[in-house]
Amino acid sequence: MPAGPGPGAAGTGRLWAPRAKAPYRSRVTDFAAVPAPSPFAGRDTPSALPAGCAEPTAAVVVLFGATGDLAVRMVIPAFVECHERGLMPDAWALVGCSADEIDDAHFRERVRESLTVNGATAPPDVEEILGRCSFASATFGPDDAGELLPRLAEARAAVAAEAGVPEKEVLVIHFLAVPPSAFPAITRGLGAHGLAEGARIVYEKPYGRDQASCEELDALVKDVLDEDQVF
Repeated sequence: MPAGPGPGAAGTGRLWAPRAKAPYRSRVTDFAAVPAPSPFAGRDTPSALPAGCAEPTAAVVVLFGATGDLAVRMVIPAFVECHERGLMPDAWALVGCSADEIDDAHFRERVRESLTVNGATAPPDVEEILGRCSFASATFGPDDAGELLPRLAEARAAVAAEAGVPEKEVLVIHFLAVPPSAFPAITRGLGAHGLAEGARIVYEKPYGRDQASCEELDALVKDVLDEDQVF
């Protein structure tokens, strides 16, 4: 999953530390030529993870714009690569979110297609991956959460049960694979619906249309989120 410097002075570091997993040939790179990381490599060193960043045992990723071109071409394949390279907890789920009115089965087929375009080979555990994917139809914002709240609650409960941990220990990551014009409404919605607390938020570039819109968005983000939540 892409993770880099956040907007303005916001977050740096990694979402979590790696564990070992067998490689597969993806559409982006050939992992057979890239050694898999050692389990939790360097996690006990001071520089391994950001301050206060613990190794999660369960995670749910909410992918806003999940049916869009960016998500299908880049984000979903990169997310699955993270899983295949051991950069995800064993217990995880992906909740796609967009305004499209589709069901889980339709979304899972889109995920499958995104992993096999241009001659790419789907990972050997593709059925397990698809089983961890669900979809919430929503034009998400402060006034309307659509289907997201119950679908996120279901996913969170499922991975918590799988990992044998309380639901409050499940890491939730909101990945905004949407145009910059949609960032403000989604950010306000995360705050309004109680989805910001304890979560991490990834803003896909570009971050604003120009300097003025960037500064305006940055002020909003810092009003809703803590600096170390933003990637």
